[in-house]
Parts: sequence; structure tokens; C-alpha cells
Amino acid sequence: MQPSEVPPLRRVARQHTGFERIHPFTDGNGRVGRLLANWGLIQAGYPPMVIRRQQRERYLRALERANLGDDAGLVELLARAVSESINRFILPRLAGDARLVPLRVLAGENTYSAPNLRQLAMSGRLRAVRRGSLWLSSQAALEEYKASRSPRGRR
Repeated sequence: MQPSEVPPLRRVARQHTGFERIHPFTDGNGRVGRLLANWGLIQAGYPPMVIRRQQRERYLRALERANLGDDAGLVELLARAVSESINRFILPRLAGDARLVPLRVLAGENTYSAPNLRQLAMSGRLRAVRRGSLWLSSQAALEEYKASRSPRGRR
């Protein structure tokens, strides 16, 4: 398979694995490697990805397996991280305040925690919809809830 025929996420995963394998610096190899992976993603037209602290162990296991020739887990991890970046950072900015987003996205942009927003949604105090196990709401719905809590909004 020619390099141009390799799907972009697989190509980035392989490049990332190769960089991490040579480990060129005494410190910061992981950060530089993820920065280079993000550069590769951006060049391929994808948004940058973020490997969250909770994903660290899974990421390291996937990187170990990729180093042994099985990059499927790392490709999946990159795909999920890119998808999360789209859902968390890009879609909310495109659709404005009315766009339905996961509650964790609203929590990241406001003073409410995701569990608190989930409780509000489950109790019906925050306009939200449930898709499977995922609750979605909008910035507009959250502002509506906040207004109902203020002394001026309770008239």
C-alpha cells in the first residue's frame, strides 16, 4: 500500500508510534509526539485530539501494541479523541447557543459540573434530551435555567 493510500488516522498512528519508538529526547517525548500527531491530523484535515488523563493507561497500552505491529487500538483511540474534539470544541461553536451538545461540554464551559447538569436534566429543570445513555442540552437551555433561578426570573 502506497503511503497516500493509508487512511489518515492510521498514517498518523504509525508516525506517532515510530516517533515514540525512537524516543529522541531525555524528557518530553510524549508531549512532542502528541504535538506531532496533532500536526499530522491537522494536515489531513482533522481537528487536533486531546488524550485525557483518564485515557492515559489505555493510550499507553494501545501505543505498546502499535509498537508490536497492531495499531488498531491506537487508530481507534485517535478516532475517538478526534470525534470528542469535534463534539466538544467545534460543533458547539458552529451551531451557536441552540445546538444540542453533551452535558459534559456545557459543564466545561460553565460553572456547573456534568453530574449537576445531569440531575437538572433528569428532574426536568433543564431542557434536555436523552439519546441512549447520553444527555444533550444547549447553552440556550442552560441560560434559560439560570434565568429561572435568578430573582428577576422568578416573577
